Amino acid sequence: MLLVVSVYDPRYNLHAADEFQRASFGVLLAALGFAGLLYLTVREVSRWLFLTFVLLDLLLLLGWRAVARLAWRISKAPRPAARSSLSGRESWGSGWPG
Repeated sequence: MLLVVSVYDPRYNLHAADEFQRASFGVLLAALGFAGLLYLTVREVSRWLFLTFVLLDLLLLLGWRAVARLAWRISKAPRPAARSSLSGRESWGSGWPG
């Protein structure tokens, strides 16, 4: 379901809010399909167990997406420029064109 709602398409997930909204919608669609499947096959699953599973799935997915987004942002942060020192010159600026 996450593929259907374009969670993995970077064109639609420029901002974190967009990504989390699409992921939440995908989890809710998957939960609806899973609820229907459980209703047709195994009716002994309690509602609390099902809701706990869906909420845990949602929290873990959004947590993972937040950690991945943060790691991506940190790895793409600009690095500080390397500093160098000039030595051996008598005056600053001698030898520069202009």
